[in-house]
Amino acid sequence: MLHITDLRVIRGKFKLQIDDLNLSGRSILLIGENGSGKTTLLQSIAGFIQSSGKIYLEDFEINSLPIEKRNVCMLSTTLNIFKDKTVKENLNFPKRKRDGVYDDLINDLCLAEKENVKGAYLSSGEMQRLAIGRCLISESRLMLFDEPFSFQDQINKMLMRDIIEKYSVKFNVPYVITTNIYGEFLYNFHNIVSIWKGMILENVNSLDNISHFRTASLISPLNLLKIKDEYYIVDPNEIVFGDSGYDYEAISNNILRIKIDGNFFYLKTSAPPNGNKLNFGKIRKLQY
Repeated sequence: MLHITDLRVIRGKFKLQIDDLNLSGRSILLIGENGSGKTTLLQSIAGFIQSSGKIYLEDFEINSLPIEKRNVCMLSTTLNIFKDKTVKENLNFPKRKRDGVYDDLINDLCLAEKENVKGAYLSSGEMQRLAIGRCLISESRLMLFDEPFSFQDQINKMLMRDIIEKYSVKFNVPYVITTNIYGEFLYNFHNIVSIWKGMILENVNSLDNISHFRTASLISPLNLLKIKDEYYIVDPNEIVFGDSGYDYEAISNNILRIKIDGNFFYLKTSAPPNGNKLNFGKIRKLQY
């Protein structure tokens, strides 16, 4: 679907360097700390900034094309809706938009009652949902969402992710979502890409295949351990209770706190604790 080779972008002291990234899935999570290069990578794909190298979308090289010919929609953190236009006018703005979508989409976005309200009078969350909707209605080949749920409450975060997935499946259009907090999602993705200091750390197709501690720490701090300067991840099913091992404190029925080498760590277990101490059947070492 999306293949990037020898991509280079320099912005001041920051350098984005993607030697080879192949994304074959329909739903893609791009995760990394603030300043790691997530937005720069999306802007390069969309054509908002110049970059060297090759970007292939569906086997077509698009890096030499102007923005309007790439057929890529990007939602930026600034949203870029027209505040002097109504919700209806904003949704109908894309020159190439999908027919027969508007009525269902405006309802899915919970904006039907605001159809004739100008963008300037919407809340931040409503503006963000409107910006998401403009991507979904556009006849694009790829949708890029940069921190698309930052103004949504927890319920609307889940709702908007469901809506993006719904329209992606309906029109068979892949999408990329960026975040620095995976925990706000309760779903898996076809590709999970971790970026750090402008370079790709790993690209996996399942949470179970994560191998780098930086990726794991962004996904969740639970079950991530540091023992003698090495990082490990613990399967909840591999936590064993008994009379020997580490002392623990039960935070809830399945969340525990333990202390190793003077540091506290939190564990999620598959079953409530039933012993005085705990140990691990096995732990998986992560890259550092």
